[in-house]
Amino acid sequence: MTKKTGIACGILVLALVSLLVSEFPFWIETGDSGETAGNEKSSNDGLGRDPEGDAISEKPQESLSESVQDLWNSVLAARDGASAKEALARLRENLSKSENSESLVIALWNSSADSYLNSDFSLGRNGQLLSASSSRAMLLSLLAEYAPEFALSEARGLLENTESAEVHSIAMQTVSRLTENLGSQDSLYSAINYHLTEENWLAAPSNGYLQGFDLAVAHPSSEQVSILLTLESSGEDGSVSYAARLVLDRWGEQDYVWTIEEITTSPVFWEVDFRLRAQTFARANPRSELELDLLVGHLENPKTSLEEAQRTLSLYPLISNHVSTNLVTVSRAPNHNDAKETVALASEWLREFAENTSRPELVATITKRADHLSQ
Repeated sequence: MTKKTGIACGILVLALVSLLVSEFPFWIETGDSGETAGNEKSSNDGLGRDPEGDAISEKPQESLSESVQDLWNSVLAARDGASAKEALARLRENLSKSENSESLVIALWNSSADSYLNSDFSLGRNGQLLSASSSRAMLLSLLAEYAPEFALSEARGLLENTESAEVHSIAMQTVSRLTENLGSQDSLYSAINYHLTEENWLAAPSNGYLQGFDLAVAHPSSEQVSILLTLESSGEDGSVSYAARLVLDRWGEQDYVWTIEEITTSPVFWEVDFRLRAQTFARANPRSELELDLLVGHLENPKTSLEEAQRTLSLYPLISNHVSTNLVTVSRAPNHNDAKETVALASEWLREFAENTSRPELVATITKRADHLSQ
């Protein structure tokens, strides 16, 4: 081969190599590891940039942290509750698709201060927080979903160390849901008492504050009884009084005997609205002799006025349940078939009670109620 021919062949080979590189760049080896550029394993800084700072548009998964920050900024910038819900829903969707959701949410939590948002405290299915006026409350809710161990640690630190009622409600929810074998001496119980009595929150009760009362439904204690009875009878704020009444009534739904024994031994029992007492006692189950004995004991108690006794009988048997969306507890409507059986049994018991009561002035009311139930 002549020198000129060799040069010409070399030029041709270089041209072919150049053509291959330009047409098929992912075939070029990147090093001794055997990996190729087509496997997209080149390093970057986690924000969708290579070490030199150039954007890598073909790597959407690696630019996720930027998306999370942008979506969180959208939550903070929301002008109303609907916009906040939409932005938070998009953020949740983004996190659910990420392999790094835990670290991303923790990074958001560590880098964000609490901000007031133009949004309401709103709950969705299973107590999921859909929006709040506290950005910290929303972040803690996300932490509980995507970084539960970290969330539990942070929530416990907030049980008695936060100025935000919303954050406190979500902190209690987090501890309740993520703590295994929650004992009666757990700090959550003192946190519930604190929540129910914090003066600043009571003075201007927000929806986020009132939702926290559900923790008392989920974790009742003797210490809470007088607190709730006092709040119910104070009349200082209608929403607080109603929230306290709702807790007491739902206690009666869950455990009639415990509730009756606790409220009747409270020093403020006779100070509350008689309608609350009537409603609570009217939940006695006609299948339970013990519950019926407690009901009779109240109806025939000399301290129980005729009006209160008549009110109780007019409600008996109270089998309605509160159906609502709550932070922790799940409420269900009563079973229709069970309700029909309960009514029939109650009517039968009332006729027996009319014959044996020690208060003859109640006989007409008892008989009238029994007749009504049997129709």
